[in-house]
Amino acid sequence: MSEKGSKILIIFLLTNIFLISMLFPTTVKAQEKEIAPGFGFPPFINGKVDSYIGEWSWASSQTVPIKTNPSDKGLNITVKALQFLDNLYILCQYELEPNSIEKNEFLGLLISETDSDDINNLTDGKIIKISNSQDSFSDYYIDDFNFTEESPQEVDGIGAGTNKTSKEGYILMTYEFKIPLNPKNQKNQKLEYGNNYSFTICQGNNFTLMEGVPEGIIRNNSIIVKIEKPSIIFYILLYNLFNPPTEINYNEVVTIVLKIIIFGIVYLAFFSYVFKIIFSFRKQIRRIKKI
Repeated sequence: MSEKGSKILIIFLLTNIFLISMLFPTTVKAQEKEIAPGFGFPPFINGKVDSYIGEWSWASSQTVPIKTNPSDKGLNITVKALQFLDNLYILCQYELEPNSIEKNEFLGLLISETDSDDINNLTDGKIIKISNSQDSFSDYYIDDFNFTEESPQEVDGIGAGTNKTSKEGYILMTYEFKIPLNPKNQKNQKLEYGNNYSFTICQGNNFTLMEGVPEGIIRNNSIIVKIEKPSIIFYILLYNLFNPPTEINYNEVVTIVLKIIIFGIVYLAFFSYVFKIIFSFRKQIRRIKKI
């Protein structure tokens, strides 16, 4: 390849790297006990994970040990998180010994108004109970760790849970939550883009309230959920199909369109140059054959 061709190739590669770095958002590897939800199509909230249709395949995953006390080794829970439109989806799965299962198992997500796991910052509780293979979902308003169950009309979000015996003989517990980012009930915690929120995962049996204070919690631990705004590409290609925005940032749209145009021009120029080289090379071969 000629010196001119090498320079053009280098310029092409550098331009691609620059454009790609601007086109897609920078991702940061989550630290321990942190999760940044993935973006993709939502699962059906029925307490069952359908692997055949790829449910939760778009989600981010993290393992969280929930404990009875700080020195406890803990029970590992697989936590998956996904964002779609204005909703956050959370999946929690773990296994228990058959003899440790109670009739009224439950798992809850207690949401803080900040990224602090201080119980005084908790404002919203989502509880899924499983009793004799029947599940139920409850929503709670929390103030100074005092729980108030919301009426069916006030409930924001849904949840479902199941338990089944695995091939190894353990009981697999599955809990699925759908939590709106902008709840209709102002008492429930609003989850804003760009903010981090502490989610306390609590597990136990026979969940009850004694003068507003929850009883029956055996294990718990917290995880930081990072609510992120979807990339502009995802927003344009998918978001607007389901939820047209009331406000559009035209500066962002114009910027991304210009990047796509520049990206296309660079590729077109590069391939045109390659075709010219190939055509010139074939002409030289024909001349050599005639000689």
